[in-house]
Amino acid sequence: MLIIKKLVFSNFLVALCVLSLFQITSFLFDFSPSNELLVLIFLSSFSCYNFMKINSNSINNKSYKKDSFLKLVASLSSLTSVILILKLGLGFYFLPLIIIAIFYTFSIERLIKLISSRFLFSKKINYSFFKKTIRDIPFLKIFIIVFCWSYLTFLFPVIFFKVEFSFDVIIHFFIRLFFVFAITIPFDIRDIDFDKIHTIPSFLGIQKSKYVSYFSLFVCELLSLMLLLYKYINLSTFLAFYITFEISLLFIFFIKKNSKELYFSFYIEGVSILMFVLIYIANFVFKC
Repeated sequence: MLIIKKLVFSNFLVALCVLSLFQITSFLFDFSPSNELLVLIFLSSFSCYNFMKINSNSINNKSYKKDSFLKLVASLSSLTSVILILKLGLGFYFLPLIIIAIFYTFSIERLIKLISSRFLFSKKINYSFFKKTIRDIPFLKIFIIVFCWSYLTFLFPVIFFKVEFSFDVIIHFFIRLFFVFAITIPFDIRDIDFDKIHTIPSFLGIQKSKYVSYFSLFVCELLSLMLLLYKYINLSTFLAFYITFEISLLFIFFIKKNSKELYFSFYIEGVSILMFVLIYIANFVFKC
């Protein structure tokens, strides 16, 4: 259990989830990413989430001894990611994510303070707009997360490996969007008492937010069935999708307001890894 907690709270697991979804895309469209690209996907996610964690601790005046080590690990991961982006010539592809990550984590005021000398800001900025990040815009946070995850794990590899944007690719993209949306809502439920911004759970309440997740997973199942009926995927791949969606629904169903952090960050987050395992089995063990 201690090992699981370390994996979860170091953001190792969330980076592994991103990598798992990326690999699912490679299985579905039959391309082979290099080891360097796989390392880049993992490290960029790992460093991004750790920097957001460090920044959150700083904003909330929470100082932990382990933050210095976390900064070192995140910095090394970021440096390695930048080197790999330059080496693989992926600057253009990663630019949208880098811009979003910067403005999601830092306010304009904070950014200017970081890159400018201190005396320019001896007088406090009075404009509240400059103190906000794009995360602070009501209801926008979840859509930013859904876009970033879907872009990095689906759109980016599809574009980079020159996969034709056919009907099945578009349907798969919507499945990815709805799936990530469905499993992200529980984290807003978790943060309902701490978020200072409007989110779906703070607006609809916990139970109705669960219904939104159920509906999103139901849409995923319908779209997967459509792919099966039109013979874009085989039966084993469809079952892998279906089992993942149903297990995700069960995990969301049992969410309570006082559910432990590990329930969200291991079980809910981990369904992405479950999908990867099932898709792998479907593609390499049962080919029917």
